[in-house]
Amino acid sequence: MQAAQAYDGSVFSRLITWFSINFPAMRGRIWQLVYDALAVLNSKNEWTTMNYGYAPDAAEAAAVETLADTEAYCRNLYSKVVGYRDLSGQDVLEVGSGYGGGARHITLTHSPASYTGMDFAAGAVKSAKSQHGDVDGLEFVHGNAMEMPFPDDSFDVVVNVESSHCYPSTQGFFDEVARVLRPDGLFCWTDIRHDGQWEEIDPALERAGLELVYAEDISTNVLASIDAISAVRMDAVHRYLPGFIAGMGKDFAGTEGSNIHTRLSDGRTRYMLRTARLPT
Repeated sequence: MQAAQAYDGSVFSRLITWFSINFPAMRGRIWQLVYDALAVLNSKNEWTTMNYGYAPDAAEAAAVETLADTEAYCRNLYSKVVGYRDLSGQDVLEVGSGYGGGARHITLTHSPASYTGMDFAAGAVKSAKSQHGDVDGLEFVHGNAMEMPFPDDSFDVVVNVESSHCYPSTQGFFDEVARVLRPDGLFCWTDIRHDGQWEEIDPALERAGLELVYAEDISTNVLASIDAISAVRMDAVHRYLPGFIAGMGKDFAGTEGSNIHTRLSDGRTRYMLRTARLPT
């Protein structure tokens, strides 16, 4: 009986993915509902981050946080995506900030002048405000990645971590990033892409008027992170999700044996990192 229940959940998660891929106009709304539901499950603020994390190479060990808890892997993905830069004096926007743990980490460790976290899921914004309202220079707002509620030339850095696969249009999002960036501003992006979709990223950046500065495939590091935190995430799945959707939770968390874990392992899915600059 348990196997059948898990299978049903897994099928449900694959249906969500199928709809989001084949009906891009619905993609944002579908994932908004998913993340608002997760915010209800996280009412006790047990989680502050939701990404798959990053296990550093030996050469990076001095630049990243000691892996003292499972969310440290997730926070380290943020440090990786901003290139371990000192952000002093910079106004930073994160699109898709979720529960705000990454925003808090960057604000406290990379010293930006201001950090604005924006998310489409109102429940996530509420959770972020409740957890991180004590951090100076950090704020959270509700907004749409496709129509950001900011004037042109508002930010020095835009950060986007494992979120853009939920948007209706990668090109439309990159165009908005270019609009809100100041000249010489940086776009720090990382996300999963399936079945060759990663080949669309660099041309989309170029069409948005953004110059590629750095590119890396970090799939191996992300997969190592997933393996390291899999047991903790499976425990959360079993504690918070009823059996008939536990399979969906397993796929969403990326635990060992899940669809995303299998695809990252065999190369059908890749986890890409890009840094791009808006020319002066």
